[in-house]
Amino acid sequence: MWAIVGSDGSVMMGFPWESNEAIALVMDEELGNLKKEDLVTEGYTGKSKISFHKSGHYKFNCRMGKTEEAIDRVTVTGPPFDKIKSLHRLAELLLPKELPKSNYSPTDRDIVIDVTGADTLPTRCTISCIDNDEFKKLIETNNRFVDTSIWEAWSGLENDTHTWVWTLRRSINDESYADKVYVTLLGSPKWGIG
Repeated sequence: MWAIVGSDGSVMMGFPWESNEAIALVMDEELGNLKKEDLVTEGYTGKSKISFHKSGHYKFNCRMGKTEEAIDRVTVTGPPFDKIKSLHRLAELLLPKELPKSNYSPTDRDIVIDVTGADTLPTRCTISCIDNDEFKKLIETNNRFVDTSIWEAWSGLENDTHTWVWTLRRSINDESYADKVYVTLLGSPKWGIG
């Protein structure tokens, strides 16, 4: 995964491999669980990217809507960055046993998380955001970032006010590996008007 902080403080991250991005499930507090067939969707083929905007809007490349007229980029509304103080999970990635191949080689500007010393391969990656001062306090405690982790390996990316944490981990809730990478943005779906 790559990640950058934009000039406005937004964070973009992406995968260095080609993928077919599609909707599997949308969980909406009012509408319940919506499967792909319950929606109008347009997939995306290419190198997937997720944008985490300061406003609290988190976006995928693929598109969805309740109707053809209301189709728009998949957007989830979470807390704006200035409201995030303590550790807040923004996304959860379920991982296969082997990631897709990539021709990309990490550079000295990339975040690298070494899991070679772990007993097992990670089953997921949790992406969180936390106020910089709170992050410093948290890492001094040596507590885990996610309470369901059996083990964790992490790295962070800091901007002026917040630290973004990528936590590769094995969860007590995972019995097996996913068949491909599944990304869940945590928040409420923002529906287009149409």
